[in-house]
Amino acid sequence: MIKKKAYIFDLWNTLIVKKGRKETDMVSEHFGLDRNEVHEWIRISSVGKNAREKYRVFELLCMENDIEFTERDKSFVDELYDEYLRECEWIEGAKELIVSLKEKGYRVGILSNTTDLSHSVLEHFGLDKMVDHVVLSCDVGYLKPDPRIFQSILDEMNLKNNEVVMIGDKITTDILGAKTMNIDSILFEPRIDNKKIIYNSSINGVVNKISDVAQFA
Repeated sequence: MIKKKAYIFDLWNTLIVKKGRKETDMVSEHFGLDRNEVHEWIRISSVGKNAREKYRVFELLCMENDIEFTERDKSFVDELYDEYLRECEWIEGAKELIVSLKEKGYRVGILSNTTDLSHSVLEHFGLDKMVDHVVLSCDVGYLKPDPRIFQSILDEMNLKNNEVVMIGDKITTDILGAKTMNIDSILFEPRIDNKKIIYNSSINGVVNKISDVAQFA
């Protein structure tokens, strides 16, 4: 068995969790648009490659719906970002796990389906400095489980698929995406008390506490 050199984590609900209202609901309410339409727009903006232009995706949303994007809307976007920073927090044990893995000599990466807003969250929590590599869908233009986004972080880390482990909370994106690339994976499932190791080709382990990932290192 080839020794692993790195652990790659999903961001949302694996390392960081947002309390309170979701971005979809806040944007839908502010602009008076259908929630499903906003949800689809957020998905599209997650592959927008907008070069960290904070207001651009909101301007495009307004343009597509014949709404003028005003200074008031810019203030809303600023508040949206600020609220995320106020209402986001570490998943219990996540910060300590990253520190522990780094101390053991492993490299750590983040691979996330997300919008530009996550850049501010990463900076706020110091994750951009704590981990070695970050690949976000909004920067590369692919969403998990697309193999190309997994290849992006492998290329970024200059590692092979059998040298890394993917950890995430979603089977459809994190786990199945890793499987398509023959990358070992660990499912973080906090809703059930299930920490047993599952030995098969699809998934290598299940933890209900993120700190329990350490047992695999």
